[in-house]
This record gives sequence, structure tokens and C-alpha cells, in this order.
Amino acid sequence: MKIPELRNAFVHLLQTKTIRIPMLTLGTLLGLQYFLLPEHLNYAHHGVFVLLLAFCLGGFFSHTERNRDSLLPNAKIVLFSFLLALSLTLGIYMDRGRSLETLGIFQMGLLGLRTLLITPFVERLLTWLSQILENRRDDVSPERSIRFFDWCIPFLIILLMWGIVHLAYWPGLFNYDAWQVDEVLHHAYSKHHPLLHTLFLGYCYRFGLEAGNPNLGIALYCLIQSILMAAILALAVAYLRVIRNHRMLSFLALLYFALFPAHPLMAISTTKDVLFSGFILLALLLALLFANKKNKTAGHLPVLLILVLSLIQLFRNNAQYAILLTAVCCLFQLRRSKWRKALLILLLSFGLFKGTDALLSHTLSAAPGEIAEALSIPIQMCGRIYTKLEKEDEDPEIREEIARYFDMTQAYYRPERSDLMKFYATISRDNVGDFLKLSLKLLVCYPLESADAALYLTEGLWNLQDVSYADVYRGISDRAGVMFTDIKPDYGIQLQSQIPSLERLYEHLFSENAYMKVPILAQLFSPALYTWLFLLLLVLGKDERKLPLLLPFAFLLLTIAAGPCIIVRYIYPFMLCAPVFLDMLCAGIQGSLRDHRKP
Repeated sequence: MKIPELRNAFVHLLQTKTIRIPMLTLGTLLGLQYFLLPEHLNYAHHGVFVLLLAFCLGGFFSHTERNRDSLLPNAKIVLFSFLLALSLTLGIYMDRGRSLETLGIFQMGLLGLRTLLITPFVERLLTWLSQILENRRDDVSPERSIRFFDWCIPFLIILLMWGIVHLAYWPGLFNYDAWQVDEVLHHAYSKHHPLLHTLFLGYCYRFGLEAGNPNLGIALYCLIQSILMAAILALAVAYLRVIRNHRMLSFLALLYFALFPAHPLMAISTTKDVLFSGFILLALLLALLFANKKNKTAGHLPVLLILVLSLIQLFRNNAQYAILLTAVCCLFQLRRSKWRKALLILLLSFGLFKGTDALLSHTLSAAPGEIAEALSIPIQMCGRIYTKLEKEDEDPEIREEIARYFDMTQAYYRPERSDLMKFYATISRDNVGDFLKLSLKLLVCYPLESADAALYLTEGLWNLQDVSYADVYRGISDRAGVMFTDIKPDYGIQLQSQIPSLERLYEHLFSENAYMKVPILAQLFSPALYTWLFLLLLVLGKDERKLPLLLPFAFLLLTIAAGPCIIVRYIYPFMLCAPVFLDMLCAGIQGSLRDHRKP
């Protein structure tokens, strides 16, 4: 028998079901051993557990093999599966205290091998889930537009559920960067925080202060914010129910918005990220309605979209970069009318934002913000490399260069949070160029340490098993877990819980992080879940007309990765948009499978 015939026979043998399924099962079992085999079991129990696991995996692969023709064939999903498997495997190593610097060639080889073994399982799982998501009604032209009661009922339900939590934390959570009120009280404004939010929070607080009850001002802020947020989320539920004809998803979205504890706690928190995230969801809904060719009432939507996009940029400094980068991408697609419309809307919104921001800055004589806010990853590189060199007493020249930009007598490196280095940095607009040159030098001289610094800082964003995002503020307060429920002292705000039992339960769950023991709830808090959901949407987003809607989210995700840490309030825009993303994902999968099944 000739060599080509032997090769063809071997390939044919591997393609037979009786050979391929055991190989997939064994490979997946080896790749998943660190994930699924409990370490406390003895050898006898391990054997039983392995046999049971192999039986389940074999059944799963047999099921997907029988339905292989109906599964989604997509090279992109294979690459996506590889990246997801890599994140899971790398996360296991990092959770055990390892890093790229200490892995070594052999361990890196094992990491790559385990990733390859897990990839087929992840790919089959994703395509199987895609098939499940595809089983929904086709997109049809809505018989009617959203009516008042379509919006009003979910609005009242959400507001009622949130109101119960608000009573438990009355008057609200005066937390995070609440010292913004000092700028209003002392008429000394800074653009470190968005001026519009500073004015909103500051004047609400001053209203309570002048009335002799600071609690009243914070209660007013939280009430206004809760009403605005509930109105936007109710619109999303109505959109899914009426426009998209997706009753089950709209019902699940209502439960998610009304009952998932992150939403009511964020609604009564005095942080700019809440309204910023709400406006992002509103902009996505307006853009989807405008992109729908069958929508006959879309004439006024571009004006509303421009206004909302301007508000987004006014409520978060990093949003303008996402808008500008999306506009640049639109320039390369000017031949297509959708991209031209998107470019015009983006530029008009950016111009409106710049004009409003300049007017506010001039009127309030606001000082510019700190440049170090955008340099978290280079700052962490400096901290990690300095700590390593100091411990090993090596390279004093590099240590001296780093010490020029940091007060190293007080600054110290914490892998998941850059604030403890950033607070003691002396980086300004005058020396930022030299600091970036130093960062590039460190990247060349210490590439693995630099990569470790970036990976540990952003781990919560890509590692589904990571829990560091829930401990970022640990040590600052007893009320600092996955949610920050503390109240800033010295401002006269006093917690007056009207439902103490609910407050104690929430503190146990979200300050002591007991929520991690609750199935589903633990997964819903993970920032990485929303990252991978969005990336999957990018991979399986069939409709290219909707790509201009997703690009700002992609660039926003990059700015979050470059931020000081990964916490719930930073990823909150993606948490709010998750039900709409899921609907877009269903539509994309449906279109791809429909094309695949055409003769």
C-alpha cells in the first residue's frame, strides 16, 4: 500500500465515530483534570469520578456528533474556543500563584497542551448552546410600537423591588468618589471626575445640607437616579417584548433587572458609573431602533441618539476615546450608507460634548484631570518590576529610574489594583513622555514581568474563575466586598436602615462575599462573564449593519482593561446591556445557521 493511501486510510479512521469520540473524550478529560477532579478525593474515589466524567463526556460528544450537520460551522468560533480555553487554563496557573515569569518552558508547554485538549470541548459546547439559542421566533416586523403600558408595568416592578433595597440602606450609599461634593461646596472644580455628575451630586447634597438634613440630599439623588435607571431598563424589557417578539428573554430580563442585587445597590450608589451605564444601554436601544429598516417612526431617533451619546461622554471621561476610535473606523467604510450615518452621528455627538464640556470648564474654572488615570498598566509594570528587583537586589539603575516617578517609601505594588502605586506617582503632562519611554524600556528588558503585570491587573476581565475583583477594596472598610456599601464619614450622612434584616443579609452576601457560595448568583457577578458574552457576540454577529453599534463597546472594553482595577461598577455597562446582547446573539446565530442550511 502506498504512502498516500496509508495517510488517507489513517485520516478516514480518525474521522469514524468509534475512534473520534473516545479520542475527544480522553483529550478533554486530560485537559479538564484540574478543573473537574476534586483534590480531596482518594484514588478509589478518583477512579469512580473519572469513569463517571468520561461517561458524561462521551454521551455529550455522541449527542453533538449525531447533530453535527445542524451545528454552526464557523472557523471564528474555533478561535474563540481556543482563546476561552487558554483563559481558563492560564487562570488556573495564576490562581495558584504562578506567573509567566516563573512558569518555565516545560510548564508553558503543558499550558499550551492543556489548552489544545480543552478547545474541542469548548467548541462543541458553544455550538451546542448556539443551536439552543437558535430555537426562537424569527425576527418579524413589529405589529405595533412600544405603548405606555408596555413600558410602565416593568418600570413599576423594577422601581418597587429597588425601593425595598433602598429602604434597607436608607438614605443611600454615599460611597466611592463621593468627595466630589467638596468641589461644589468650595467652588474648586476639577475635571478628574465628570463635571456634570459633580454638579448633580453636589447640588443634591447641598440641598440637604441647607435643609439641615444631609440624608435628605442623598435620598433625593438616589431617588432621581433610581427613577432614571428604572425607566431605561423598563424600555429595554419593552423593546425585547414588543419589537423583538422575545417573550421569554424579556421576562428573564425583567427578573434580572429587578432582582439581581447588583442593580438596586448600584442604583442607590453615588457614583458616575451608574447613569453612564444607563445612558449606554439607552444609546444601544435607540441605535438598534434606528438601524431597523422596518421601523417607520425612526425620524426623531438620530437627534435623541446624538444627545444621549453626548451625555455618555459627559458622564465618563474615557467614553470620548471609544467614540473617536469608532469614528476613525467609520472613515474606512464610507462607501456604506450605515457607516456614513454612524460617522455623522458620532461626530455630531462628539462636537456637542466638546462644546458643552468647554462651556462647563470655562464657567466653573475647572482644573484639568490627572494624566496618571490613563496609565494604570505602565504604572503596574513599574511596581512589579521594582518590587522584583528590590527583592533580588538587582539592576539599581532601573530602580532609580522608576523611583523618579514614584515615592517608593509609601507606594507598593498590589497585583489587582494600581491605586496604591498611582496615588504616590509624580507623573504629569510635562514628564509623561519620559515616563512612557521608561515603560517601553521596561517592556523590552522585562517582557514576561510586564505581561504578568497586565494580566494580573486585568484578570477579573478575562478569567471566569477569578475572584480578585471582589476583594479590590478589601482593607478599606468592613463594607467592602464585591459591592462597596460603605458611607463616607465626615459628611453628616448616617445610615438609617428601615429593613435591618435585609441589610444584614446583603452585608453577609456582598461585603463578606458569601454570595460566592450561591450558584448562578456567583457567576452573574463575574465581570469576565460579560466580557466573553460580548466577544461571542462579535464572533457570531451575523448582521454587519450592527457592527458600528458594537465597535464603541469594543473600545470601551479596552479602556476598562487600561483602568486602575476590575470591579463591578466599571463593567456595569456590559452587565446592563447583557439581555440585549443575548438577543443580538440569537439573531446572529439564527442568520448564520439559516445560511448554512441553504442547499
